[in-house]
Amino acid sequence: MIEVVRSMNFQKDISAHFSHLKPLGQERAFNKKPVLYLTVFFFTIAALQTGQDFLHAHLHGYKGYLADSLVFKIYWVLFIPILSFLFYRSAQIKERIHSRLQWLVGMAGVALLSAVHILLVAFLIVVVSSLFFYRPFTFSTPLTYFASEHIYITLFFYASGAAFIFLYKDRKAVEMNTASIASPKLHEQPSDTFADFIPVSVQNKLIPIPAKDVICIQADRPYVKIHTCSGQYLHAATLKDMLTKLGAHRFVRIHRSTIVNTAQVEHIRSRSNGDYDVTLKNGEVVRMSRNYYPAFKELMA
Repeated sequence: MIEVVRSMNFQKDISAHFSHLKPLGQERAFNKKPVLYLTVFFFTIAALQTGQDFLHAHLHGYKGYLADSLVFKIYWVLFIPILSFLFYRSAQIKERIHSRLQWLVGMAGVALLSAVHILLVAFLIVVVSSLFFYRPFTFSTPLTYFASEHIYITLFFYASGAAFIFLYKDRKAVEMNTASIASPKLHEQPSDTFADFIPVSVQNKLIPIPAKDVICIQADRPYVKIHTCSGQYLHAATLKDMLTKLGAHRFVRIHRSTIVNTAQVEHIRSRSNGDYDVTLKNGEVVRMSRNYYPAFKELMA
């Protein structure tokens, strides 16, 4: 009878977690909207400027060449992959930049990206014209043109992209925290009730991973990556949710993107800058931020 009750409780917990699981090996959900918006926006600008080139040629009495006009539109198209990459890597970029330096580093990054953009455009125009044009452009021709005519436009777009990344992400985090405070009952869990296992999907089979076997959990947006001795698993949750479910008495946050099982900590070593390297029992080394060291020390004492 006891075994039947345990089985029923296990199936109930499995069903409750089923909607949040991502089977191992399945591709992560990819939000295509930002790339789509960037593509439409910059291709529209390129098309409008192509028309402007021919209007300019007509009004000034010279013949316009479509091939020459189109090759120079590489300048606009190149924004799409670069800005898309920055958007999807924004979390990792912000993680590596100290909050008091992020705007200084951001301005330096904008200047560097703008310079690289113009140099890369000039290089691509030379390559394309060498392959398809009878008289290819020299490197100095597009470089001088874009440096003199488009440097402020380039700075503007990369500065706008950087501002969007930092401000939008921070605003979203504030909104999530505000919602959490406004609706505490949605996140409350009895302090003496913690999950003993995490249901994960392996080859279309749902199995429980014991909480004691979890070594550490790292943010891998929009999921978390659960590290165990038997492998790694993606789970649709946040680190805050995982810490609440598993219990702060046995799991501790050591970084904005990492929580560890206190029972799996082998030793820690100072990095001489206030941060620490935490060596886990499986040999993996993870970074502990100085901001989380006091709580870690108190729990491990």
